Amino acid sequence: RPPRSTLFPYTTLFRSNTVLMTAAYISLLAIAEATVSRVTFAPYYPQWRLVNIATEKAVKFTRMIFLFIILNAIATFQVIVAQREQYSTETIYFVMIISCAIKAFFLMWLAKISFEDSSTSATDAEESSDDYDMNVNNGVKLILFSNLFCIGVFALSLFGYPELSLFIFNHLIMSLILCGLFEVVRRSVIEIVRRIIYAGPWMRHFRNKRSLNKIDFWLRAIVNPTMLLVLIFILLNLWGLPADFILQLVKKLLFGFKIGGIQISLIAIAMGIVVFFVSLTFVRIIKKRLAENVLSKIDMDDGIRHSLISGVGFVGFIISTLLAIIAVGIDLTSLAFIAGALSVGIGFGLQDAIKNLVAGIIILLERPFKVGDWVVLSGVEGTIKQINIRS
Repeated sequence: RPPRSTLFPYTTLFRSNTVLMTAAYISLLAIAEATVSRVTFAPYYPQWRLVNIATEKAVKFTRMIFLFIILNAIATFQVIVAQREQYSTETIYFVMIISCAIKAFFLMWLAKISFEDSSTSATDAEESSDDYDMNVNNGVKLILFSNLFCIGVFALSLFGYPELSLFIFNHLIMSLILCGLFEVVRRSVIEIVRRIIYAGPWMRHFRNKRSLNKIDFWLRAIVNPTMLLVLIFILLNLWGLPADFILQLVKKLLFGFKIGGIQISLIAIAMGIVVFFVSLTFVRIIKKRLAENVLSKIDMDDGIRHSLISGVGFVGFIISTLLAIIAVGIDLTSLAFIAGALSVGIGFGLQDAIKNLVAGIIILLERPFKVGDWVVLSGVEGTIKQINIRS
Protein backbone atom coordinates (compact mmCIF):
# COMPACT_ATOMS: atom_id res chain seq x y z
CA ARG A 1 0.00 0.00 0.00
CA PRO A 2 1.50 3.37 -0.95
CA PRO A 3 2.05 5.93 1.75
CA ARG A 4 -0.78 8.33 2.66
CA SER A 5 1.08 11.36 1.27
CA THR A 6 1.04 9.73 -2.17
CA LEU A 7 -2.68 8.99 -2.10
CA PHE A 8 -3.56 12.42 -0.69
CA PRO A 9 -0.84 14.85 -1.78
CA TYR A 10 -2.61 17.90 -0.33
CA THR A 11 -2.80 16.69 3.26
CA THR A 12 0.54 18.34 4.06
CA LEU A 13 -0.85 21.56 2.70
CA PHE A 14 -3.77 21.55 5.13
CA ARG A 15 -1.57 20.35 7.99
CA SER A 16 0.76 23.36 7.57
CA ASN A 17 -2.16 25.81 7.82
CA THR A 18 -0.98 27.50 4.59
CA VAL A 19 -4.50 27.56 3.20
CA LEU A 20 -6.01 29.02 6.36
CA MET A 21 -3.35 31.70 6.77
CA THR A 22 -3.48 32.67 3.11
CA ALA A 23 -7.28 32.74 3.10
CA ALA A 24 -7.33 34.92 6.22
CA TYR A 25 -4.78 37.33 4.72
CA ILE A 26 -6.60 37.58 1.39
CA SER A 27 -9.98 37.99 3.09
CA LEU A 28 -8.70 40.79 5.33
CA LEU A 29 -7.18 42.57 2.34
CA ALA A 30 -10.37 42.18 0.30
CA ILE A 31 -12.53 43.55 3.14
CA ALA A 32 -10.21 46.57 3.50
CA GLU A 33 -10.31 47.27 -0.25
CA ALA A 34 -14.10 46.94 -0.37
CA THR A 35 -14.49 49.26 2.63
CA VAL A 36 -12.23 51.94 1.15
CA SER A 37 -14.00 51.83 -2.21
CA ARG A 38 -17.41 51.94 -0.55
CA VAL A 39 -16.46 54.94 1.58
CA THR A 40 -14.75 56.77 -1.29
CA PHE A 41 -17.47 56.46 -3.94
CA ALA A 42 -20.56 56.20 -1.66
CA PRO A 43 -22.74 55.09 -4.59
CA TYR A 44 -26.08 55.61 -2.83
CA TYR A 45 -25.16 58.58 -0.63
CA PRO A 46 -23.87 61.46 -2.82
CA GLN A 47 -23.51 63.80 0.16
CA TRP A 48 -20.85 61.52 1.65
CA ARG A 49 -18.95 60.97 -1.61
CA LEU A 50 -15.26 61.88 -1.41
CA VAL A 51 -14.76 62.23 -5.18
CA ASN A 52 -16.71 64.53 -7.45
CA ILE A 53 -18.31 62.11 -9.93
CA ALA A 54 -21.86 61.37 -11.04
CA THR A 55 -23.95 58.83 -9.15
CA GLU A 56 -24.24 56.55 -12.18
CA LYS A 57 -20.48 56.42 -12.57
CA ALA A 58 -19.99 55.90 -8.81
CA VAL A 59 -22.31 52.87 -8.92
CA LYS A 60 -20.37 51.45 -11.89
CA PHE A 61 -17.06 51.98 -10.12
CA THR A 62 -18.29 50.28 -6.94
CA ARG A 63 -19.69 47.24 -8.74
CA MET A 64 -16.58 46.89 -10.86
CA ILE A 65 -14.27 47.14 -7.84
CA PHE A 66 -16.30 44.58 -5.86
CA LEU A 67 -16.16 42.11 -8.75
CA PHE A 68 -12.45 42.66 -9.16
CA ILE A 69 -11.84 42.20 -5.42
CA ILE A 70 -13.56 38.80 -5.46
CA LEU A 71 -11.81 37.54 -8.60
CA ASN A 72 -8.44 38.97 -7.61
CA ALA A 73 -8.70 37.43 -4.13
CA ILE A 74 -9.27 33.99 -5.65
CA ALA A 75 -6.43 34.40 -8.14
CA THR A 76 -4.03 35.79 -5.53
CA PHE A 77 -4.91 32.93 -3.19
CA GLN A 78 -4.00 30.43 -5.90
CA VAL A 79 -0.70 32.15 -6.69
CA ILE A 80 0.39 32.36 -3.04
CA VAL A 81 -0.52 28.75 -2.29
CA ALA A 82 1.20 27.50 -5.44
CA GLN A 83 4.39 29.39 -4.62
CA ARG A 84 4.51 28.43 -0.93
CA GLU A 85 3.83 24.75 -1.59
CA GLN A 86 6.36 24.74 -4.46
CA TYR A 87 4.09 23.43 -7.15
CA SER A 88 5.48 22.72 -10.57
CA THR A 89 6.68 25.65 -12.65
CA GLU A 90 3.92 25.09 -15.20
CA THR A 91 1.22 25.24 -12.52
CA ILE A 92 2.65 28.41 -10.97
CA TYR A 93 2.90 30.09 -14.38
CA PHE A 94 -0.65 29.04 -15.21
CA VAL A 95 -2.18 30.61 -12.08
CA MET A 96 -0.02 33.72 -12.63
CA ILE A 97 -1.38 34.05 -16.16
CA ILE A 98 -4.93 33.79 -14.79
CA SER A 99 -4.17 36.53 -12.25
CA CYS A 100 -2.65 38.72 -14.99
CA ALA A 101 -5.74 38.21 -17.16
CA ILE A 102 -8.04 39.32 -14.31
CA LYS A 103 -5.95 42.44 -13.66
CA ALA A 104 -5.73 43.31 -17.35
CA PHE A 105 -9.51 42.99 -17.71
CA PHE A 106 -10.03 45.15 -14.63
CA LEU A 107 -7.73 47.92 -15.87
CA MET A 108 -9.33 47.92 -19.32
CA TRP A 109 -12.78 48.12 -17.74
CA LEU A 110 -11.60 50.89 -15.42
CA ALA A 111 -10.27 52.90 -18.37
CA LYS A 112 -13.55 52.47 -20.23
CA ILE A 113 -15.63 53.74 -17.32
CA SER A 114 -13.22 56.57 -16.49
CA PHE A 115 -12.74 58.02 -19.96
CA GLU A 116 -16.14 57.52 -21.51
CA ASP A 117 -18.25 60.67 -21.57
CA SER A 118 -21.73 59.43 -20.80
CA SER A 119 -22.98 62.72 -19.40
CA THR A 120 -22.99 64.56 -22.73
CA SER A 121 -26.32 64.27 -24.50
CA ALA A 122 -27.06 64.47 -28.17
CA THR A 123 -28.52 67.95 -27.73
CA ASP A 124 -25.32 69.22 -26.18
CA ALA A 125 -23.39 67.61 -29.00
CA GLU A 126 -25.43 69.47 -31.60
CA GLU A 127 -24.97 72.79 -29.83
CA SER A 128 -21.18 72.44 -29.46
CA SER A 129 -20.14 69.82 -31.97
CA ASP A 130 -16.48 70.84 -32.09
CA ASP A 131 -15.91 70.55 -28.33
CA TYR A 132 -17.90 67.32 -28.21
CA ASP A 133 -15.87 65.76 -31.04
CA MET A 134 -12.63 66.78 -29.35
CA ASN A 135 -13.71 65.25 -26.02
CA VAL A 136 -14.85 62.05 -27.72
CA ASN A 137 -11.61 61.76 -29.67
CA ASN A 138 -9.51 62.26 -26.53
CA GLY A 139 -11.59 59.71 -24.62
CA VAL A 140 -11.29 57.15 -27.41
CA LYS A 141 -7.54 57.69 -27.63
CA LEU A 142 -7.08 57.20 -23.90
CA ILE A 143 -9.22 54.05 -23.88
CA LEU A 144 -7.35 52.68 -26.89
CA PHE A 145 -3.96 53.44 -25.34
CA SER A 146 -4.97 51.83 -22.03
CA ASN A 147 -6.26 48.70 -23.78
CA LEU A 148 -3.11 48.35 -25.87
CA PHE A 149 -0.94 48.78 -22.78
CA CYS A 150 -2.88 46.14 -20.81
CA ILE A 151 -2.84 43.72 -23.73
CA GLY A 152 0.90 44.25 -24.19
CA VAL A 153 1.67 43.64 -20.52
CA PHE A 154 -0.58 40.56 -20.49
CA ALA A 155 1.21 39.27 -23.59
CA LEU A 156 4.42 39.18 -21.54
CA SER A 157 2.88 36.48 -19.37
CA LEU A 158 1.98 34.41 -22.43
CA PHE A 159 5.52 34.66 -23.80
CA GLY A 160 7.16 33.31 -20.65
CA TYR A 161 7.38 36.35 -18.35
CA PRO A 162 4.37 36.03 -16.02
CA GLU A 163 6.29 37.33 -13.01
CA LEU A 164 7.19 40.54 -14.84
CA SER A 165 3.63 40.95 -16.06
CA LEU A 166 2.25 40.37 -12.57
CA PHE A 167 4.77 42.83 -11.12
CA ILE A 168 3.69 45.57 -13.56
CA PHE A 169 -0.02 44.98 -12.99
CA ASN A 170 0.27 44.84 -9.20
CA HIS A 171 2.35 47.99 -8.96
CA LEU A 172 0.15 49.81 -11.45
CA ILE A 173 -2.96 49.01 -9.42
CA MET A 174 -1.18 50.03 -6.21
CA SER A 175 -0.13 53.30 -7.88
CA LEU A 176 -3.73 54.04 -8.87
CA ILE A 177 -4.90 53.32 -5.33
CA LEU A 178 -2.22 55.61 -3.88
CA CYS A 179 -3.13 58.39 -6.31
CA GLY A 180 -6.77 58.09 -5.26
CA LEU A 181 -5.90 58.13 -1.56
CA PHE A 182 -3.62 61.14 -2.00
CA GLU A 183 -6.35 63.01 -3.85
CA VAL A 184 -8.73 62.39 -0.95
CA VAL A 185 -6.04 63.42 1.57
CA ARG A 186 -5.18 66.54 -0.48
CA ARG A 187 -8.78 67.73 -0.53
CA SER A 188 -9.20 66.96 3.15
CA VAL A 189 -6.05 68.89 4.13
CA ILE A 190 -7.08 71.91 2.04
CA GLU A 191 -10.58 71.91 3.50
CA ILE A 192 -9.35 71.53 7.10
CA VAL A 193 -6.74 74.30 6.77
CA ARG A 194 -9.26 76.56 5.02
CA ARG A 195 -11.78 76.13 7.83
CA ILE A 196 -9.09 76.82 10.44
CA ILE A 197 -8.05 80.01 8.62
CA TYR A 198 -11.63 81.17 8.12
CA ALA A 199 -12.41 80.58 11.82
CA GLY A 200 -9.53 82.83 12.96
CA PRO A 201 -10.15 86.30 14.44
CA TRP A 202 -8.05 87.89 11.68
CA MET A 203 -10.73 87.04 9.11
CA ARG A 204 -12.86 89.93 10.33
CA HIS A 205 -10.80 92.23 8.12
CA PHE A 206 -10.65 89.89 5.09
CA ARG A 207 -14.24 88.90 4.46
CA ASN A 208 -14.40 90.25 0.91
CA LYS A 209 -14.43 87.85 -2.02
CA ARG A 210 -11.06 89.00 -3.37
CA SER A 211 -9.24 88.22 -0.11
CA LEU A 212 -10.89 84.81 0.15
CA ASN A 213 -9.84 83.99 -3.40
CA LYS A 214 -6.27 84.95 -2.60
CA ILE A 215 -6.27 82.74 0.50
CA ASP A 216 -7.57 79.79 -1.54
CA PHE A 217 -4.96 80.41 -4.24
CA TRP A 218 -2.00 80.47 -1.84
CA LEU A 219 -3.35 77.54 0.13
CA ARG A 220 -3.50 75.41 -3.00
CA ALA A 221 -0.14 76.73 -4.17
CA ILE A 222 1.46 75.46 -0.95
CA VAL A 223 -0.44 72.20 -0.36
CA ASN A 224 -0.59 70.87 -3.93
CA PRO A 225 3.18 70.89 -4.71
CA THR A 226 3.98 69.46 -1.28
CA MET A 227 1.50 66.61 -1.67
CA LEU A 228 2.70 66.00 -5.23
CA LEU A 229 6.33 65.67 -4.12
CA VAL A 230 5.36 63.22 -1.37
CA LEU A 231 3.30 61.18 -3.86
CA ILE A 232 6.17 61.08 -6.36
CA PHE A 233 8.55 59.95 -3.61
CA ILE A 234 6.24 57.09 -2.56
CA LEU A 235 5.54 56.01 -6.15
CA LEU A 236 9.23 55.92 -7.04
CA ASN A 237 9.95 53.86 -3.95
CA LEU A 238 7.02 51.57 -4.78
CA TRP A 239 8.40 50.87 -8.24
CA GLY A 240 11.78 49.82 -6.83
CA LEU A 241 13.86 52.99 -6.69
CA PRO A 242 15.92 52.92 -3.44
CA ALA A 243 14.76 55.33 -0.77
CA ASP A 244 18.35 56.49 -0.09
CA PHE A 245 18.80 57.49 -3.71
CA ILE A 246 15.48 59.37 -3.70
CA LEU A 247 16.42 61.18 -0.49
CA GLN A 248 19.77 62.23 -1.94
CA LEU A 249 18.02 63.48 -5.08
CA VAL A 250 15.46 65.44 -3.05
CA LYS A 251 18.24 66.88 -0.91
CA LYS A 252 20.09 68.12 -3.98
CA LEU A 253 16.92 69.62 -5.45
CA LEU A 254 16.00 71.39 -2.24
CA PHE A 255 19.41 72.58 -1.05
CA GLY A 256 21.05 73.20 -4.40
CA PHE A 257 22.98 71.73 -7.28
CA LYS A 258 25.29 73.34 -9.81
CA ILE A 259 24.74 73.66 -13.55
CA GLY A 260 27.61 75.38 -15.34
CA GLY A 261 28.82 77.07 -12.17
CA ILE A 262 25.34 78.35 -11.24
CA GLN A 263 23.89 77.16 -7.93
CA ILE A 264 20.20 76.22 -8.24
CA SER A 265 18.13 75.55 -5.12
CA LEU A 266 14.37 75.10 -4.86
CA ILE A 267 14.38 76.41 -1.30
CA ALA A 268 16.26 79.54 -2.39
CA ILE A 269 13.84 80.07 -5.29
CA ALA A 270 10.84 79.62 -2.99
CA MET A 271 12.42 82.02 -0.50
CA GLY A 272 12.95 84.58 -3.25
CA ILE A 273 9.30 84.33 -4.30
CA VAL A 274 8.14 84.72 -0.70
CA VAL A 275 10.43 87.72 -0.14
CA PHE A 276 9.19 89.37 -3.34
CA PHE A 277 5.50 89.05 -2.50
CA VAL A 278 5.99 90.00 1.16
CA SER A 279 7.96 93.10 0.14
CA LEU A 280 5.33 93.95 -2.46
CA THR A 281 2.64 93.61 0.21
CA PHE A 282 4.51 96.06 2.46
CA VAL A 283 4.81 98.47 -0.46
CA ARG A 284 1.06 98.31 -1.05
CA ILE A 285 0.42 98.92 2.64
CA ILE A 286 2.73 101.96 2.55
CA LYS A 287 0.97 103.29 -0.57
CA LYS A 288 -2.40 102.85 1.09
CA ARG A 289 -1.24 104.61 4.25
CA LEU A 290 0.19 107.48 2.20
CA ALA A 291 -2.99 107.85 0.19
CA GLU A 292 -5.45 107.62 3.09
CA ASN A 293 -3.58 109.17 6.02
CA VAL A 294 -0.41 111.15 5.29
CA LEU A 295 -1.01 112.81 1.92
CA SER A 296 -4.76 113.21 2.44
CA LYS A 297 -4.08 115.57 5.37
CA ILE A 298 -1.71 117.77 3.32
CA ASP A 299 -3.07 120.52 1.11
CA MET A 300 -1.75 119.09 -2.16
CA ASP A 301 -2.92 118.89 -5.73
CA ASP A 302 -4.49 115.53 -6.68
CA GLY A 303 -2.09 115.10 -9.58
CA ILE A 304 0.98 115.58 -7.38
CA ARG A 305 -0.45 113.22 -4.76
CA HIS A 306 -1.09 110.54 -7.38
CA SER A 307 2.39 111.02 -8.87
CA LEU A 308 4.02 110.54 -5.45
CA ILE A 309 2.02 107.40 -4.73
CA SER A 310 2.81 105.93 -8.15
CA GLY A 311 6.49 106.77 -7.72
CA VAL A 312 6.57 105.04 -4.32
CA GLY A 313 4.98 101.98 -5.91
CA PHE A 314 7.51 101.98 -8.74
CA VAL A 315 10.50 102.29 -6.39
CA GLY A 316 9.02 99.66 -4.07
CA PHE A 317 8.64 97.23 -6.98
CA ILE A 318 12.31 97.67 -7.90
CA ILE A 319 13.40 97.17 -4.28
CA SER A 320 11.22 94.05 -3.96
CA THR A 321 12.77 92.61 -7.11
CA LEU A 322 16.31 93.27 -5.86
CA LEU A 323 15.51 91.73 -2.46
CA ALA A 324 14.10 88.64 -4.17
CA ILE A 325 17.23 88.30 -6.30
CA ILE A 326 19.44 88.59 -3.22
CA ALA A 327 17.31 86.00 -1.36
CA VAL A 328 17.67 83.55 -4.25
CA GLY A 329 21.44 83.97 -4.02
CA ILE A 330 22.11 85.25 -7.53
CA ASP A 331 25.29 87.24 -7.86
CA LEU A 332 24.40 90.77 -8.95
CA THR A 333 27.66 90.96 -10.94
CA SER A 334 26.64 87.93 -12.98
CA LEU A 335 23.15 89.36 -13.34
CA ALA A 336 24.56 92.63 -14.67
CA PHE A 337 26.72 90.71 -17.14
CA ILE A 338 23.72 88.68 -18.37
CA ALA A 339 21.57 91.81 -18.60
CA GLY A 340 24.25 93.56 -20.64
CA ALA A 341 24.54 90.60 -23.00
CA LEU A 342 20.76 90.44 -23.49
CA SER A 343 20.12 94.19 -23.54
CA VAL A 344 20.03 94.39 -27.33
CA GLY A 345 17.52 91.57 -27.65
CA ILE A 346 15.43 92.91 -24.79
CA GLY A 347 15.47 96.36 -26.37
CA PHE A 348 14.10 95.04 -29.66
CA GLY A 349 11.60 92.64 -28.14
CA LEU A 350 10.20 94.98 -25.47
CA GLN A 351 10.66 98.34 -27.14
CA ASP A 352 6.95 99.22 -26.95
CA ALA A 353 6.75 98.30 -23.26
CA ILE A 354 9.94 100.26 -22.52
CA LYS A 355 8.67 103.29 -24.43
CA ASN A 356 5.43 103.19 -22.46
CA LEU A 357 7.37 102.84 -19.20
CA VAL A 358 9.64 105.80 -19.93
CA ALA A 359 6.66 107.86 -21.10
CA GLY A 360 4.79 107.03 -17.90
CA ILE A 361 7.73 108.15 -15.75
CA ILE A 362 8.00 111.40 -17.73
CA ILE A 363 4.27 112.04 -17.33
CA LEU A 364 4.50 111.48 -13.58
CA LEU A 365 7.47 113.86 -13.31
CA GLU A 366 6.53 116.66 -15.73
CA ARG A 367 2.77 116.38 -15.19
CA PRO A 368 1.55 117.74 -18.55
CA PHE A 369 -1.85 116.52 -17.36
CA LYS A 370 -3.03 115.15 -14.06
CA VAL A 371 -5.78 113.15 -12.43
CA GLY A 372 -9.08 115.01 -12.71
CA ASP A 373 -8.30 116.76 -16.04
CA TRP A 374 -10.74 116.59 -18.92
CA VAL A 375 -8.96 115.39 -22.09
CA VAL A 376 -9.95 114.88 -25.72
CA LEU A 377 -7.92 112.33 -27.72
CA SER A 378 -8.74 111.18 -31.27
CA GLY A 379 -12.43 111.89 -30.87
CA VAL A 380 -12.60 110.25 -27.44
CA GLU A 381 -12.98 112.47 -24.38
CA GLY A 382 -13.27 111.90 -20.68
CA THR A 383 -11.91 112.53 -17.19
CA ILE A 384 -8.54 111.10 -16.14
CA LYS A 385 -9.15 108.77 -13.21
CA GLN A 386 -5.74 107.17 -12.75
CA ILE A 387 -2.20 107.39 -14.16
CA ASN A 388 0.01 104.34 -13.80
CA ILE A 389 3.65 103.83 -14.70
CA ARG A 390 2.95 102.57 -18.23
CA SER A 391 -0.73 103.38 -18.79
